[in-house]
Amino acid sequence: MVPAAAADPVSVAIGDFGAWQARSLLLLFLVKIPAGWHMLSILFLAPFPETFGGSYICARDDDPANLSLADWIQTKHPVDQRYPSGFNPCYVYSNAINESTAANAYNVEKCEKFEFFVDLPTMVTEWSLVCERSVLVSLIQSLYIFGTAIGGVVTFFSLKIISPKTLIMVGTALQVSAGIAGALQPIFEVHCLLKLLIGLGTCLMFTAANQIIVDISTGWRKTVFSVSFEFFWSVGVITLGWLDAAADSWSTLHLTFSIPSIIFILIWSFFPESPRWLIAHGRFDNADNLLKFVANYNGRDLPEDFTTKKPLIASPGSTICQKLPKFRVFCLQIMWIGTVVHYYGALYNIRNVGGPTLPIRTSFAGEQN
Repeated sequence: MVPAAAADPVSVAIGDFGAWQARSLLLLFLVKIPAGWHMLSILFLAPFPETFGGSYICARDDDPANLSLADWIQTKHPVDQRYPSGFNPCYVYSNAINESTAANAYNVEKCEKFEFFVDLPTMVTEWSLVCERSVLVSLIQSLYIFGTAIGGVVTFFSLKIISPKTLIMVGTALQVSAGIAGALQPIFEVHCLLKLLIGLGTCLMFTAANQIIVDISTGWRKTVFSVSFEFFWSVGVITLGWLDAAADSWSTLHLTFSIPSIIFILIWSFFPESPRWLIAHGRFDNADNLLKFVANYNGRDLPEDFTTKKPLIASPGSTICQKLPKFRVFCLQIMWIGTVVHYYGALYNIRNVGGPTLPIRTSFAGEQN
C-alpha cells in the first residue's frame, strides 16, 4: 500500500518507474526520429554537384553552332582552376564562337540557366541552386531552423491552454502536411515557406513530448530520460543516409521522411497525457482517472480517498523548495551552445568533404551525438 501522506499525488500514483512509463517513454522517444531526418535532410536534398562527381555548365538551349559538350566548355566557359572541373560554369564569354576568339575574349556574362550532369535530380538541379543562387540552399535550412525557433515560443504559450498530448497531434499534422506539400509542389518560394512550417510543426512535437517525459518522471530519472530522448534524434541522423540511398530523387526522399509521422496520428490515443498539466489547469477529474489507470497498470495500490484536488505540501527537503542554481544553469547553457555550434557546424560541412560514402559518414556522425 502506498502511503497516503506523500506530498505529490502524481509520484504516489505512478511511482519511480513502471510498465506504463516504459510504454509511454518509448512512444514519446519515437517523436524525435523525424526531427533528425528533417534537420539533416538538406545534405541529401541539395548536395553540391561537384562534391560527388557531378558537374554543370551553362545551358546550351540557344547554341546556334550546335557545339559538342567538350567544344562548348572550351569555347564558352572561362578557365578557372578554383573549380574542380577546371572552368567557371557560372559565366560564359558573351561573343565566343570558337577557341581562338574565346582565348582573347574578356567580356563575360552570367548564366541564367544551367545544364546538370548528376546521377539523380536534387533541389539544386530543380531550381538551379548554383553559383550566386547557391546561397539559397542555406536559406532553406535557415528557414527550417527559424521555424523551430518560432515553434519553441509557440509551444511555450500554447501549453497555457493546450495539453502537451494535443500539441503533439497539432505538430504532427503540420509536419506531415507541409512535408508532403513541400515534396510535390514545384515553386521554390513556396517550398521555403513550407520548410518554415515543417520546422514549426517538428518543434511542437518534440517540445511537447519532452514536457510529458519530464512530467511523468521523478528525481534523477528526469535527466536520464531527457538525455535518452536525444538519442533518438541520432537514430534519425543514422538512418537518413540509407533512406536517401533508396530514393530516386529529392522529392521521393522528402516524401520518405515526411509520411512516416502519420503513424503518430494513428496511434495518438496511446500517447500519454501529462497528469501535471491536467492538475495545473484544474482538470482534477481527468487527472484522477489517468493516475488511477496508471497505478493499476503499474500494479500499485492507491488510498481509497486518493485525489489530486488536495493541495501539494512540499517537505523542507524536497526539490520543490530548492532554489534554481542559476550559475550552474548558465554554465550548462554555455556548454550546450558550444556543443551545438561545433557539432552541427561539422555535421553540415560533411557534404563539402566529398566522396561516395555520405550515408556512412552521416551514420558515424549520428553515433557521436
